Amino acid sequence: MLKPNILNIFIAAALGVAASPVLASDSGDAPAAYGTATHEVVVGAPQIGQQAPDDNGNVASPFADGDDLSETVDDEDGVFGFPTLVQNGKSFTTNVFVQNPTGAPAYLSGWVDFDGNGSFDADEYATAEVPPSTPGENVKVKLLWPFLTGVTSDYIGPTYARFRISSQPIGAGDATGSWPDGEVEDYGLEILADYDGDEIPDISDLDNDNDGIPDAVEGTVDSDGDLIPDYLDFDSDNDTIADFIEAGDNPTVPADSDGDGDPDYIDLDSNNDAIPDSVPASDDTDADGIPDGIEGNGDDDGDGILNVSDIDSDNDAIPDAIEFGPGPNAADTDNDGTPDFLDLDSDNDGIPDIQESHILALPLYLLDTDNDGRIDSDYVFGTNGLADDVETDPDTGIIIHTIADSDTDGLQDFRDLDSDSDGITDALEGGAADNDNDGIVDDGVDANGDGWFDGNINFLTQDGVLPDNDTDVLPDFQDVDADGSTNGPVGSTVTPPTDPGTPTDPGTPTEPVNGGGGGANDPDAVIQTGLQGVAGCSVQGRGTESTLPLIALASLLLLAVRRRKVKVAQQAKHR
Repeated sequence: MLKPNILNIFIAAALGVAASPVLASDSGDAPAAYGTATHEVVVGAPQIGQQAPDDNGNVASPFADGDDLSETVDDEDGVFGFPTLVQNGKSFTTNVFVQNPTGAPAYLSGWVDFDGNGSFDADEYATAEVPPSTPGENVKVKLLWPFLTGVTSDYIGPTYARFRISSQPIGAGDATGSWPDGEVEDYGLEILADYDGDEIPDISDLDNDNDGIPDAVEGTVDSDGDLIPDYLDFDSDNDTIADFIEAGDNPTVPADSDGDGDPDYIDLDSNNDAIPDSVPASDDTDADGIPDGIEGNGDDDGDGILNVSDIDSDNDAIPDAIEFGPGPNAADTDNDGTPDFLDLDSDNDGIPDIQESHILALPLYLLDTDNDGRIDSDYVFGTNGLADDVETDPDTGIIIHTIADSDTDGLQDFRDLDSDSDGITDALEGGAADNDNDGIVDDGVDANGDGWFDGNINFLTQDGVLPDNDTDVLPDFQDVDADGSTNGPVGSTVTPPTDPGTPTDPGTPTEPVNGGGGGANDPDAVIQTGLQGVAGCSVQGRGTESTLPLIALASLLLLAVRRRKVKVAQQAKHR
């Protein structure tokens, strides 16, 4: 811990510093391309982590560990684990441990190079105000990047993060430069590959093409000879019908309609009627397996595309082919007279199908801003009626998410009254009125016949978000461990603050992530006096040289003090 002495106070006075004495300058250590960030080290100022910032010069390094290795005590201890970061991520959050003994608010800012372009850009910035805390108390602060669509990219590989704290505000354009107090810490981290865009990295994704069929079932064979193994192929038999549709209601055990031993997703004639599956029925305009006579010529979701040509006729991010069900007649799970493919709440549990369609894979805070159960009308839907943002590319018809089955019981969440099989109905976990506790919301009025009771009241409609009691990523209705008492299911890592899912808090600090300061030569850099540690100081190099004579005087005073100590020591030795 740095301690003030008479010389520190003298130098501080020479520099016109009214607060605690300036001791040194702390620098970031990300690669030089990211620019120099420095903070004057002031006793009693805000800091990142338990260890006080140290005095270092230019410590830019390839692994952002130059500051870590430059001192006996590593002061890079503010971040103890980053949530998983994937290419094209939709949002991100991380915890930073800080101290603020000033008695007034401090300001924590962070940047992550999400697109891997070698700089900390303004749109990669997040900030939080840090309230005063007891001296020596490490406080956890969450930084949020909720809207990263268009900020992240296809980039895969190493990247860097920078965190700065000060008693003075730090803006989006302040990733570099000098600050009068506080600390800077830089870290290296990795952006991982995510083939199917579900924000689960490929290395830990059990279904890398998001068709609901486990990779272990599909294997590395290439059924259609297109040089794409089945576990990465959205249409493994190239019959123009996506695997996620042919997989059936329980994709973990793929459907085999004709019982010939070849599951439908690799069977070119899955019903054995001598007509290839690739030949659409004459009365099925959109080739979704539902006859035009059943879909009708209406436009239930108001997207300008008639149901007969719309593969998602209610805009709930679940394709009609899945909601229709396996039989010849359209499924109507809640028996309300509205078939599931047109029903915004197919099981009538008070949670819209769009919320139950996925597990933390869709940014619904952007897609359904009014929480009416439909993707907002200002999105692009292409010619197939499916929102471009929920399919791999426009009009492919291949969704980027697996239809959720939280408890893996073969009944997908949008049809399951207890999605996580925890014995508490989804209706109750979502806050709906269910006085008879049958898992179905109490009777109401559905004037427009969309399957959603008019004036339906629950936590989503009132607060704009479904409950996540233990803040562990998953909303309660999908979390078998909603109180956080045991280890529940593992979900995605990236989510918005107002939508179910915030990356799991890293918890109590144990071992810091490797990281440190960094910096390159900065035209606005500090002037180092060359005095390290307690007696060190630095001056802002901004053309104000009137303080230099005072620094010289301070140096002479220090030299005199040292010479006197040496003389006294020599006299004592000869006595």
